[in-house]
Amino acid sequence: MPSELGTRPATPRTRGIATVFTMTGWTSFLLQLVLLVISALTLLFSLSGRNLNTESSNSGAGLGIILAVAGLLVLVFSIYWSFQYTRLGKRLKLSNPSMKPKRESVARTLRIGLLINLLGMLLTFLGIEITVVTLLGKSFAQFQPAAFYDPNQFIRAFDIFVVQTNASILAAHLGGTLASLWLFIWVHGQEPVRE
Repeated sequence: MPSELGTRPATPRTRGIATVFTMTGWTSFLLQLVLLVISALTLLFSLSGRNLNTESSNSGAGLGIILAVAGLLVLVFSIYWSFQYTRLGKRLKLSNPSMKPKRESVARTLRIGLLINLLGMLLTFLGIEITVVTLLGKSFAQFQPAAFYDPNQFIRAFDIFVVQTNASILAAHLGGTLASLWLFIWVHGQEPVRE
């Protein structure tokens, strides 16, 4: 009987918050995971068609790829963080009040998730911008007379895949940002998680 001391069932509001955390966490997790797989495949496809030895003069595309890889790494951490939202939802349903997370802890978890996704969005947005500027420069170089053509200045489909990769990663981080914001707004509109 001592193990039952200090336990009480979760309030309906706390159960509602827990359900929203669990559902939003799984939705964000699955969306970001699917976009991670798509982004990784398009990045690998883009890299498979590049001749990195002859493209040393094209540093803009290389920086776009580096930022895409950085965005992917941040996305992996964001996916892990979305999974943590589902665990947080389970902890909110516990009947032992000492095991439930405090409101400040929940808010801190959501702020960290938001910052992770904002960092990922910044990295991939910069990757898109750098790649687009590089493609724009290549398109201007194609209008020069044939005697001045440089084979590295042709726009190839593989260059477009770098933009696609960064756009998919950006969409994944946007989904994570929206999930964190939604949960943050939801929690702040409810009663304290731990009384």
